[in-house]
Amino acid sequence: MPAIIDTHQHFWDLDRFQYRWLSPDIKVLFRNYLPVHLEPLLKKAGVGKTLIVQALGEMVENDWSLELAARNPFIAGVVGWIDIYDPGFGKELVSLRTNPNFKGIRLGVNKQMLNDRLVRREVVLAVKSLAQAGLSCDLLVHAENLVIVRTLASAFPDVPFIVNHLGNPPLRSGPLDEWAAKLRSVAKFPNVTCKLSGLVTLCDLKTWSPEQLKPAVKVAVEAFGYDRLMFGSDWPVCLMAAPYQDVLDAAVEALGPISEADKAKVFSENARRVYRLG
Repeated sequence: MPAIIDTHQHFWDLDRFQYRWLSPDIKVLFRNYLPVHLEPLLKKAGVGKTLIVQALGEMVENDWSLELAARNPFIAGVVGWIDIYDPGFGKELVSLRTNPNFKGIRLGVNKQMLNDRLVRREVVLAVKSLAQAGLSCDLLVHAENLVIVRTLASAFPDVPFIVNHLGNPPLRSGPLDEWAAKLRSVAKFPNVTCKLSGLVTLCDLKTWSPEQLKPAVKVAVEAFGYDRLMFGSDWPVCLMAAPYQDVLDAAVEALGPISEADKAKVFSENARRVYRLG
């Protein structure tokens, strides 16, 4: 199998930026996480490349992440952030697209993106700009808002959309039926891919097991097939539940017995295609 590509990891520097969502109460996360901390874990796990996904929610993070990518060969690309409600976002995107390490942006999907069931003008303009720039769009979405992904995917068939964390199935709190139905409706659009990421922290942080991930992963495989699934560790957020190697092992176990060809797709080849890694 080709070297594994981790399509979803974060870096942050508390000395440089203020992360509004990070709290000292979450002790394992409230410290700097930088390439020097991740690289040894990747080598031990047999992971060859990673993609940085935004964590700050400010455009200043884009340049910092691109600097990290330039200095660290294991970083294959950056999924950044722009304020789609800022009239100047277009200039930012034009500047970012000139850097080959910039692969796309991540949007937080919420009901405010719609206006009378239609996608708001600001969202339309932002996604049109992505299409023109040949960039992808990661989507941080919860189950109740998966219908918005369907609307976006239908309206912009040329944009690769990537659903993060399987659309956050309720692994800890309830039955999967409603989430599963919505995820299947999204999977009907060929320009949508899904990440096997962030699942361990959707379970009970202390008692989770790979067995608990299997029902949701099974739904994702049935909906997207092995051609439109990608692995992501969600490091260092995953550390609230498990170390890096355990997260990777859990993804392999949750997928169950699959062919080497399909395993190569999920853990490497799909990432190269979707994020244009060459």
